[in-house]
Parts: sequence; structure tokens; C-alpha cells
Amino acid sequence: MALGRNKDWTLQTGSGKATFFLCDSAGTPTGSLLTFPYIKDSQITDNTEMTVVKDEGGLVINSIEGSREPKLQMTFMQQDLATIQMMVETYRGQYMQIVKEKNRVTVNSINEYFAFGICKVIPNLTYKGTGGEVQAEWDLLANATTLAVTLASFDDGAYTKTLTCVPSIGVNKYWTGASQS
Repeated sequence: MALGRNKDWTLQTGSGKATFFLCDSAGTPTGSLLTFPYIKDSQITDNTEMTVVKDEGGLVINSIEGSREPKLQMTFMQQDLATIQMMVETYRGQYMQIVKEKNRVTVNSINEYFAFGICKVIPNLTYKGTGGEVQAEWDLLANATTLAVTLASFDDGAYTKTLTCVPSIGVNKYWTGASQS
């Protein structure tokens, strides 16, 4: 899809659907497909540190890219012990490969998804009793080889459409998006 203005994509809601496999540090899935608890909110941050270069007179003459730090965050609505312990105990020190449905709404017969190749669990717990929120966070790691993510293997039956596409995450990349009609 080309960049431009399309009011059909000015959506106010995301999707509470995401699934994952545990994987090794190279992004090779291991084990069985697992479904995340109900998701209240999710956020991707992909920030790059910038260094401003000034000349002797104080004029900005360049801006140089530094470290890139992409992260994935989800806030779960469930407050059962398995959800609360998930990041700090159950999956501490592990890697996941995650697929997240971007929106629950089909626009122009298209649904969009995020594929995250190597997600390192950040073993922190932020639990909020009122409202039942449990926050989870992952560092997204660059992969050494191209990762083909077969979305059909992530389909637990709860996604808006049956997943069929196979997006690739390029070398030294962290994540990709996929559109499916």
C-alpha cells in the first residue's frame, strides 16, 4: 500500500489478539503455539538515538544516528496468577517469536499484522489490581539471517481472518508488517 491519505485507516481501536512461540536466540521457533491473555493495549516503540553535530559557530550541520532500541509492550486485562507470573517467572530469560493482529477491523478487505522475530522477555512485573492490568515488555533483537514468519503456524483460530501470508524480517531487522486480503 502506498503512503497517502486514506480515512478508512483512521481506526480508533487495535486488536486484542496475539500469539507466540518460544524460540531460540536466532529466532527459530521451539515448542507449541501459545496464545497471550486478553490484551487491553499494545505499543511498539522503535527509537533511534541521534547525535547533533554543530560547527564552531553553534550551527547544526549534521545529525548522526546512534543506537536503535525497539521494544514491544502489552497490557493484559487478565489478573490470574499465570498472567501475573508470566514475565517474571514462567518466561524469564527466554525468547519469543510473536505475531500481533494490528486491528480487529477489516479495511478494504485487508487485515494487517506485525511479526516480531526475536523478542527477549524483560523480566519486570507491573501489576495494577484496580482494572486488573498486567504489563509486559520485550526487547526486540536484530536477527542475523532473514526470518520467514509463516503466519499460518501462529493461527489459533481467534484472528479476524485465517492467516496465510509469509512475511520476511530482513537481516539485522527487528520486525515487519504484513497485509493480507
